[in-house]
Amino acid sequence: MERLKVSMITICYNAEKTIAKTIESVLSQDYENLEYIIVDGGSKDHTIDIIKSYENEKIRWISEKDNGISDAFNKGIKIATGDFIGLINADDYLLPHAIANLILACHECIDVLYGNTIVNDEENELKLVKHAGSVEGLEYSLPFIHQSSLVRKKAYERYGGYSEKYKICMDYDLFARFYRRGAKFQFVNTVVSCFTYGGTSCRHPFQTIEEDISIAEKYGLSHSKAMRYKIKMYTKNSIKIVLTRLRIWKAFYCLIKRDSIYKC
Repeated sequence: MERLKVSMITICYNAEKTIAKTIESVLSQDYENLEYIIVDGGSKDHTIDIIKSYENEKIRWISEKDNGISDAFNKGIKIATGDFIGLINADDYLLPHAIANLILACHECIDVLYGNTIVNDEENELKLVKHAGSVEGLEYSLPFIHQSSLVRKKAYERYGGYSEKYKICMDYDLFARFYRRGAKFQFVNTVVSCFTYGGTSCRHPFQTIEEDISIAEKYGLSHSKAMRYKIKMYTKNSIKIVLTRLRIWKAFYCLIKRDSIYKC
């Protein structure tokens, strides 16, 4: 499978604080047949200067105004030359060997490869592994994060790109559409990326929920069922985050208490 070419795409706008880590995580991958495309939305800070400092034969970049996240994704996909395409945002990063682990496990005729994700908060205080689930019922809930997936370019050509109708949940809509139209998914039990919790979906929670429910209805759930399902899902995720934070603080407290005992 080493012969398969992979195109990684990062979209960004005013990402000077985080873009370097993202770029380094891609360029340090041990998968050789790789190209890297950066689609900048016309940054006003030092993002472009940072991108230029990493220029090499693997990186191509453009900087121009776009019409949102979906438009930027689609621009990158259009110019990508790889057999598989991955999207890694400017505040997220790939883990070592991530691309090789996915491609080397790939079965023939697979359209989408996906794996697990580390979820990290903006203060780097919270880290937990989000285990990807089965794609059965994908129309009603996305069981993985797009940063931890690779999509065959021919699948985009066959099933279409990201819809500009959605400003936040475009990945959920895209993969639900792929699933409904017969795309083949393969789970690879490896941690692929680190996703920073606190991005666009977290800054606009009501719009996120509205889009989420709208997409679930689009693929067959009634409004009332979609509401109940999504409320249950968001409540479960929120409780998981709170419990994780409590465990972290409990561990921190125990360390302080232990050190105090030793000092006595």
